[in-house]
Amino acid sequence: MYPFKVLDVVVLIEPTNATHYSTGKPITLPRGCGGTIVDKMIGEFALVEFADRTGRAFAIEAIPTQYLIPLVHEPLEINDITA
Repeated sequence: MYPFKVLDVVVLIEPTNATHYSTGKPITLPRGCGGTIVDKMIGEFALVEFADRTGRAFAIEAIPTQYLIPLVHEPLEINDITA
């Protein structure tokens, strides 16, 4: 498991049901959807905000951390990789 913290950018590895932040309608967040951890983890869950390209939130959901991986922007050294 990754040591997630507030403001980490993460990616879903499983599709997840959610509620649209503005409309209240049910939506599906697809695998690969990116978000930002916005609050401390609660047990095995992290509060994640998902936003569109303009930065407007469309979902804020408690996501099981087992469904998240960190978004990586640069290569890692071999000894930095953790399983």
